Amino acid sequence: MARKERDVNLDIVERQAHAWESRRRAVEESLAHATPCPRGGGPYVTISRQHGSGGATIAREIARRLDFKVYDREIIQQIAAETRVAAPLIERRDERATTALDDFLAGLVIPQDPGEAGFITELFRVVNGIAKNGRAVILGRGGNWFLEPTWGVRARLVAPEEVRAARIAERDGLTAAVARRRVHDLDNAQRAFIRQVFHRDIDDPCGYDLVVNTAALPADAVVDIIVAGLARRVV
Repeated sequence: MARKERDVNLDIVERQAHAWESRRRAVEESLAHATPCPRGGGPYVTISRQHGSGGATIAREIARRLDFKVYDREIIQQIAAETRVAAPLIERRDERATTALDDFLAGLVIPQDPGEAGFITELFRVVNGIAKNGRAVILGRGGNWFLEPTWGVRARLVAPEEVRAARIAERDGLTAAVARRRVHDLDNAQRAFIRQVFHRDIDDPCGYDLVVNTAALPADAVVDIIVAGLARRVV
């Protein structure tokens, strides 16, 4: 009797899994052919990620499934090309807070430096343009704080610091201590950038539609969640 009940339960689980897989494929198919929404933008996904949370890998998989394009360093390259400022000068300000003194001294030493205000203005313009054109996965740069939320889904990827440090140590061949310091320093840099530019706390969950712990779920499950959230928002 117990075996029969177990077989029935397994059959139910298998049918539910099959139904979920069919639904997931239907979602991806519909999003792959999605057109910009009536408000004039999207669909897009923003990925705010803690260093070592797997954000770049997850972003690429979302883009692959939906035939979207990932925008990461491409954002910096586009700003550099359109402002005719060398990319290394733009990268110096990428997701980093600066003091007024730093800004002033940079302008004296490097006349082509756009300054914080110039960089932020161009960042807003370029990221807004990418989101309006749609079919984009935008990594970082605070897009979740200023893009029109009805055009897409804003996700935050996190994981415990020790997990992220272990991933970075393995990936980059670092000692555990160096990896922990790198994770800690980059977390602080991102936090300071968001606070300075947007006057918000990067860890405020109200700034996102989804906050996912990538230590608790495999990458493909995280992708499933974000894709499903986008489908409910724009399809």
